[in-house]
Amino acid sequence: MRAREFKDALRSGRVLVGFQQFMPSATLTEMAGIAGFDWVFLCTEHGSITIGSELEHITRAADAAGMTSVVRVTHNDYPIILRCLELGAKGVMVPRVKSRAEVERTVSWVKYPPVGTRGICGYTRGYSYGEEPVASDRVNEESLVMLLIEELEAFDHLDEILSVPGVDCAVFGAGDLSMQLGIRQEMGTLDAGALETLRSYRRQFGDACRRHNVPVGDIIRDLAGMPALLEEGVTVFASIPDTGLIQGAMTSVVGGARQAASRAEGGVAVS
Repeated sequence: MRAREFKDALRSGRVLVGFQQFMPSATLTEMAGIAGFDWVFLCTEHGSITIGSELEHITRAADAAGMTSVVRVTHNDYPIILRCLELGAKGVMVPRVKSRAEVERTVSWVKYPPVGTRGICGYTRGYSYGEEPVASDRVNEESLVMLLIEELEAFDHLDEILSVPGVDCAVFGAGDLSMQLGIRQEMGTLDAGALETLRSYRRQFGDACRRHNVPVGDIIRDLAGMPALLEEGVTVFASIPDTGLIQGAMTSVVGGARQAASRAEGGVAVS
């Protein structure tokens, strides 16, 4: 899904499914596009993708496969954000957001004047190396700002944060938030009290997003839990990281093969 179509889909409330990528492989990105993902969430915070030629090749693969690319940056920093966008990403996701001022800076760095303060160069990949006219209005309209709300402090300022013009989506960060709440989260093993505490923060987050017409994002940790997230108003989804998907698939294949071999050999497990 191209950036303009993706932005229109966000605004209309369509369900969008993204591929979360940690590994620096353009082949993997291409495969995700062929599989039908709408967008790719490129994590440079926890993953091993470097902001340079690796990211450039991956965004090129995303474009070729028809996916919108969004980079989760390591932190809210103008040189990092500018570099991601000029290498071809269509937007950024900023982690650990705590205040309105931070978000205002992010939007300013993503958008060209008069909306923001982003520096312009018409000879980058984003402008076809000088072959495409510099169209700041189009870029301002199509570029994406996503926020990862995962800091406990952010919940004291949700309305201030989410009311900043130019915020396209906010994602609920259950992992870091759980740790700050004293919940040692292992997915699927939370006790009832801890689960309800986390749900209360999720509801607070979702209500604030709806007050400010900001699309709600979350991670598909378990497909069985997706209907509940849809009921809560989540429309922007991302898979667990590629590392988890591949490791899970490999473990499943090995486990299934061992069981089949064990049955075939009369109950003797094969190592």
